This record gives sequence, C-alpha cells and structure tokens, in this order.
Amino acid sequence: MEEPKIGLVLGYNGAHPFSKVKLTDRASVQELLRTLLDPLEPFFSPQKARVKCPGGTAVRFDQAASEVEGILRPIWGLAALLAGGGEYRGTEWWIQGIKSGTGPQENPR
Repeated sequence: MEEPKIGLVLGYNGAHPFSKVKLTDRASVQELLRTLLDPLEPFFSPQKARVKCPGGTAVRFDQAASEVEGILRPIWGLAALLAGGGEYRGTEWWIQGIKSGTGPQENPR
C-alpha cells in the first residue's frame, strides 16, 4: 500500500503557517510565498506538469484542469519572487513542469 503523502494539510486546527509571517519588507513577503509553495512539493505529478492537491477543490471544471491550475497559479508568485531578487530551492521543479506541460507528449503528467 502506498504511503500517504504529507505536505499540504487542509483544515488546519491552528494558524496556517503563512499567517505566522509578519509582513514588513520584501524578504518577509518572499518568506510568505515559500510557506505557500513548499507544501505543494509532494503533490507534483511524476513529470512535474501538474499538482494534485488532496481533498475537494470546489472547482467547476474537470480534475485534469484542476491539476494544471495547481501548477500554474503558484507560478505567478514564484515569478514575482524570482524577479524581486529572491531565491527558491524548488525552482527547478516548476521549470520542469512548464517544460513537461508544453512539450510534444500526448499526455503530459
């Protein structure tokens, strides 16, 4: 049996990690973004083209579109972080996801 993935937890009993970041300057906003990106890592598809968040997403489109959104929406924040001089240890995963999702494969995942 496959081990459950640990990362993003919906329905926190306490404060969500990003609510603990005091926004005072660019570095603190960059840290806030990292608290949003880091938990997504275990939910990348094998080729990194999708992110499948656990639980219901309350979206009105199919699962494949939801998984594509799972990678594309966070890229807006990652792009701003990198453009602002920040660094992110998982940047290569996101780049690989863009390459896999736009490549010539029949069914990128």
